[in-house]
Amino acid sequence: MSYTPWHSLPEHRPLGGINRPRKQVYELISRLRNQLNNVPHKEPTTEEFFSIFPLDVLPK
Repeated sequence: MSYTPWHSLPEHRPLGGINRPRKQVYELISRLRNQLNNVPHKEPTTEEFFSIFPLDVLPK
């Protein structure tokens, strides 16, 4: 699993012209890192995420 600023709520996502190419760079670097580490690039589904981190154990 990876994190980028675009994994946040829509109202907190980066805005503006600088951030459009920044998002592309984040995606390319993430894919390259996955290739170099021989791991698949995969975003977890909601069900997968909450099976790992149930709502009752997440910090409030």
